[in-house]
Amino acid sequence: LMVVEEATPLHVDGGSSSKSASASSFVSGEENGGNSKTIPMTIEQANILVPGYSQWKESQPNIHIREPKVLPKLCSDGYTNGFDDWHTLKEAVQEANSISAERFMKWSAYFATAGKSFSVFEDDELYYEEDVIFTICPGATLKARKGPININAENVIIECRGCTINVGGTHLNFGPHARNVLVRGITFKGAQSSSLTFFHDGADASFEDCVWAGNSGISGKFG
Repeated sequence: LMVVEEATPLHVDGGSSSKSASASSFVSGEENGGNSKTIPMTIEQANILVPGYSQWKESQPNIHIREPKVLPKLCSDGYTNGFDDWHTLKEAVQEANSISAERFMKWSAYFATAGKSFSVFEDDELYYEEDVIFTICPGATLKARKGPININAENVIIECRGCTINVGGTHLNFGPHARNVLVRGITFKGAQSSSLTFFHDGADASFEDCVWAGNSGISGKFG
């Protein structure tokens, strides 16, 4: 008698040419000191239980995305990890744009290969994309003569508590892939053109608790 544990998904360890790789465990009817005995399920047993399981397992994506290298550092408050330099923040956002483009290319290649055979993912986390959060150190003032930050990735959050961005020219550019972007808690100053520019259709950005002061637009008027 084999009773499959319903709470355990059918996981199979790959890499075995003998097809003896372990799948989900099942509970044997044998008792050992009054306790049920857990035995690994073979790929053959998994296919009997769920016809086509091995083909589904092989179709699962094996997509690895590189980790960011431009990281925040400990702020002067002693506990917040954030950015206190405009150029470092700019470099970090550019890296996030690159990683997002890499992710898009790899998933496009996967779905082009999977075609109509795609069913469901084994890993539920693959259905969701985490927020990419850039925290500016509390109370910091980020300065630069010019050079906007270009945001062209989804689910980007730039947040701060009582900080100021004082940069000439434009503060933030938004590309066509800048969707579900949130900017909050920032005072924008010093822009000599448009503080925010949207050059392409498709961008989606929200601003929360932000202030614009001391900016001069193309017309030369301050606001």
